[in-house]
Amino acid sequence: MDNYQQNPSDTAPVARPTFLTVLCILTFIGSGWGVISNVNSYFSADKINTEAVRKAMDSASTTIAIQSDGNTPGAKVVEKVMSGASDIMVPEKLKNNALLMTIANLLTLGAGFLMFQQKKTGFWLYLLGVGFSIAVPLLVYGAGNIVSLISSMSYGFFGVLFAVLYAMNLKHMR
Repeated sequence: MDNYQQNPSDTAPVARPTFLTVLCILTFIGSGWGVISNVNSYFSADKINTEAVRKAMDSASTTIAIQSDGNTPGAKVVEKVMSGASDIMVPEKLKNNALLMTIANLLTLGAGFLMFQQKKTGFWLYLLGVGFSIAVPLLVYGAGNIVSLISSMSYGFFGVLFAVLYAMNLKHMR
C-alpha cells in the first residue's frame, strides 16, 4: 500500500469564496474610479481659478465669523476647514496629489486582481497601497492641514476596513 499523500498545492485550485469575489469587485470599482478621477484631476488642475476659489472661501469664512461672532468652537473649526481648503487649491499641489493618488489606486487595483486570483501577495500589495493613500494627503498638503487629515482618515477608514475583510479571506489565498 502506498503511503503517498498528495500535497495540497498539487490539488486543483480551491474555489474562490463569494465574499472574496465581492470584495475584489468592489476594489476594482473603487480603485478604477480613483485612477480615472485622479488622472482627470491631474489634467484639470491648471484650469482651476485659484484666485476666485480663494475669494469665495474668504467670503464664506467672513460670513460665518460674522454670524457666529467668531468665538464659538464651531466657527473656529469652520475657519480651519476653510483655510485648509484654500491651501489645497494650488495647482501644483493638486497635480502632485493626483499623481501620487493615481499610483496608490494602481497599487490597490493590481492587488485586487492578485487577490481575485487568490494570491496572498495581493494582500500585502493592498496594504502598501492603502498605507500610501493614507500618507499622500499628509505629504502633499501637510499634516497640519485639516482637510488633509480628513482625507487621510477617510482613506484610512475604508482601506483598513477592506484590509480586515481581506485578511479574513487569507486562508483562501495561496
